[in-house]
Amino acid sequence: MKIDKRVSKTKEAIYNAMLSILKDKEIDKITVSDIANKAKISRKTFYSHYSGIHMLISDVIETYARSIEDYLMSIDLIEAFHDKEKMKTILTFLLKRDEKIIELIFMAKGRDSLIYRLGIVLKTTIQKMLKEKYELQEELLQSSVNYVISGIFAVYRDCYLQNKSQKSFNEMIDNLSTITIEGTSGIYKKFIGK
Repeated sequence: MKIDKRVSKTKEAIYNAMLSILKDKEIDKITVSDIANKAKISRKTFYSHYSGIHMLISDVIETYARSIEDYLMSIDLIEAFHDKEKMKTILTFLLKRDEKIIELIFMAKGRDSLIYRLGIVLKTTIQKMLKEKYELQEELLQSSVNYVISGIFAVYRDCYLQNKSQKSFNEMIDNLSTITIEGTSGIYKKFIGK
């Protein structure tokens, strides 16, 4: 199905307006009028594409998360837990692929709900992949995936975004790769035998 260029251009304007507004305004305080004015469209045009702000935000998060999910499904994730270079590639993709979106998710006012939604998608995808390949206890699986994703998010936000001058992106990725591999190796050795 071919998408009309006008529709695509309008959605892009709406999307960019929302991302711009998120820098200065909490998610729950953003109005359709704010987005329409910034995107230079009418409210009616906005509503022809989205039923409201939350649908737009969900669309942005879901689009980003789907691209991450597609990527994760295309690789051997377990192998990455044993190979630092592969882990670095995954983490770089996750945190650098669409830097504008990921930084806004982590730095926007009212960001906790955005981080939570992104975390749920990532955790669900990774758990699904691991369940398909290995028999792990549900509690162990949830705990280890929560440990990894929460740790990655915390380091990215607290050690990189808020203190960019202290560490380069590559240094952060190198450290995260080491921590992720070392932190999960005991679990996988015990239950998977690798």
